[in-house]
Amino acid sequence: MQVFGRLNWTTLIGCVLLLGGCATPSRESSYCYTFSSIHESCTVAVSSLVGCESGTNKEYAWHASCVGWFDVYHPGPKRVCFKERRQPKGSCTEGALGSLPVDHRTR
Repeated sequence: MQVFGRLNWTTLIGCVLLLGGCATPSRESSYCYTFSSIHESCTVAVSSLVGCESGTNKEYAWHASCVGWFDVYHPGPKRVCFKERRQPKGSCTEGALGSLPVDHRTR
């Protein structure tokens, strides 16, 4: 899960509108990743996020809360911290429009 630091209401509202939540390092978190880009897909209240880690080209996925219905790429670098170590979902490539999975099979 994402780790949230102490936020005031203005910051919290801004974070919800921009990224479905703010990830800030705290004393409890020890696993931080820097993503070259993050793809966010928000459906009403739950956001699915996928990021391509800078330098390693490993793809990670996680969920966060959000408000609305949108699909957007956030250019990096973005630093996100978690309470627990994340397992990579696979490999990705960094590009101008965001990250793409290396193995992008169609069904």
